[in-house]
Order: sequence, then structure tokens, then C-alpha cells
Amino acid sequence: HQAKLWWSAMVRAYPQVGQLQPSMIESRYPNGAPFYRFQIGTSSQANSVMLCQMMQRINLSCSVTGLPWRATSW
Repeated sequence: HQAKLWWSAMVRAYPQVGQLQPSMIESRYPNGAPFYRFQIGTSSQANSVMLCQMMQRINLSCSVTGLPWRATSW
């Protein structure tokens, strides 16, 4: 519920992000208790960094993760 509330706050602050499709991810604390977070995909790492900075301006936490490993052809 809290993750959805924070996503709503983000969309209110920056309506343009409402076009993005977040997915809710269930994670677990070390004690086994669940918590939920949103994962938002963007078109580039630069866009992800910009989105994260926008979130931090309204006191939301975020982190930018790398792209999945891709095979290199020789």
C-alpha cells in the first residue's frame, strides 16, 4: 500500500512520469518480513539517473541498477 502511495506522490509531483509502467516487486527483510518496491524501466541509464534525481527532490529513495548482462559477439 505504501509503495502505491509513494508512486502516486511521484506522479502528482511530476505528471510526465505517469506514462511509465512501474512493476511492484516483493522483497524480504532479513527477518523474513515482506516489503514492496516499485521498479521502473526507462529508455537509458541517463533517463534512469534523471528520474532518480527527481524522486530524491521529493524525498523518495531510489537507486539506478545496471542493465542485464548481454553476450558479446566476437
